[in-house]
Amino acid sequence: MHESSTESSSISISTSKANRLLLINRLTEQATEVDGFITGLTEEQLKERPEPDGWSLHELVVHLAMRQDLFVDRVARMLVEEMPELHSLDEDTIIQRDRLLEELVQHRFRGYQEQRKNLLGLLSSLDEQRWRAEAIHPTVKHYSVEKCVESFMRFEASVLREMFQIFFGVRE
Repeated sequence: MHESSTESSSISISTSKANRLLLINRLTEQATEVDGFITGLTEEQLKERPEPDGWSLHELVVHLAMRQDLFVDRVARMLVEEMPELHSLDEDTIIQRDRLLEELVQHRFRGYQEQRKNLLGLLSSLDEQRWRAEAIHPTVKHYSVEKCVESFMRFEASVLREMFQIFFGVRE
């Protein structure tokens, strides 16, 4: 029985390591995909909304950069504080759509890229214990750095789907 437990433990650790590498690789790829959607477009093209109530590429990029700021802050807090208490992300305060168009998308995107590069370096350097660092989350039990990274990766993937639909004129 003891051998089975040890074997199970090593499989779990290697699965976690594989998952973490996939997360880091996916975050790298997603940043490249965002770049591909905005490179070569004018500010006017980026601000064009496919539908009156829809989002523009400009708004999505700035919103994504804002969310990354919040995500990076959460990771940093989990790495330096003992079980920090996190608050729900209130979409109304994050989005502020009327203010998104005021920001220069290229400037904001350069900050997003630089922050992503630093984040990927940090994530690549974390050991097992630091990946498992936890916070008190309002809705998720055992909210770790790994879960936080996965959550942001999924959010970013959903934004990329919206960007794809705008860029290629696809309607769902």
